[in-house]
Amino acid sequence: MHISEALEIRQHTPKNTFRHTIRVEQRLGLTLSDREREAIYSACQVSGFGLDTYYRWYRQKSAISSKLAHLDHHSILQAIHCIDRSDYSSINEKLPNDRGVVIALPHHGHYILAAVRLMEHIRHLRNVHILYGDPRDHAGNDLFDDLYRRLFDRAGCRAGIIHSNGRGIAKALRALKNGEAIIMMPDVHRHREETYCIPFLGRPLDIMLGTAAMARKTGSCILPVVSVVDAALQATTVFGDTVEPTLRRAAPSSDVSDYWTTLDIFQFFERAMGPQIIYWQYVRQHFLKKSEFPIFYPSTMDEAWHMFSKDHRSNPKPVLTAYLD
Repeated sequence: MHISEALEIRQHTPKNTFRHTIRVEQRLGLTLSDREREAIYSACQVSGFGLDTYYRWYRQKSAISSKLAHLDHHSILQAIHCIDRSDYSSINEKLPNDRGVVIALPHHGHYILAAVRLMEHIRHLRNVHILYGDPRDHAGNDLFDDLYRRLFDRAGCRAGIIHSNGRGIAKALRALKNGEAIIMMPDVHRHREETYCIPFLGRPLDIMLGTAAMARKTGSCILPVVSVVDAALQATTVFGDTVEPTLRRAAPSSDVSDYWTTLDIFQFFERAMGPQIIYWQYVRQHFLKKSEFPIFYPSTMDEAWHMFSKDHRSNPKPVLTAYLD
């Protein structure tokens, strides 16, 4: 099923199916409102899956998180390699030798396992850090702190964590200027008033421009990366083409340039994540949105421009002023 076709479906799950799924959710410890369940069902239609696939995914994520919490260093890496069997050596040719790189990794698939494997591989090539919100302000991010302590917190490891506060952002910028790698997750924000709106799977998505801005300010490139999942819920990490913020079209401001760069990143995300969007951490929130992102066609743009050009406010007449001597 194509994404465009699935987005047109507006039917809901039958009530008898709802009663069954509520029992399943109770066993999983998953609490969903009717609207949230309908949103997930819509996402399942986009991906061509049933709700049972989402429940399998939710159960596996919970099991993995629980298991990783009790494993030692060697066992954690071994378990991660069993789930994410990607060949990370393919990233070598995509990493520039003379400058920094921002690795844009969304909250999709086994992204935490992908982040660990990225750090484990890249640290042998250069210093690498992962940038995320301080656990004191972002619930759940203590998992990253814990994994770092057990996997990378040792002398000479060349892998580190940076919390995205003022001091952390300054540290990340210095690292990029020194040719190091920063892993960021650009599909999350804290304050909506700091975001910009982009189209994503036919719906509006609020995003921040920080990934593009950091690359632009430091002369770094951006490498978009997505963890995709197969039918057995095994992970493969796919790498996009590098994005060059410094080679953007002429723009009236840095925000406009960063916006276009961010669009490039999310267009790759959409291609990789769209066919299996139920594995995205924010699928529920995104598909709760009922409004579709407006699409402008050439004929629409021509008509809009014609109306604008005829508006007297866009063509002010000269004002004649009489002077009295």
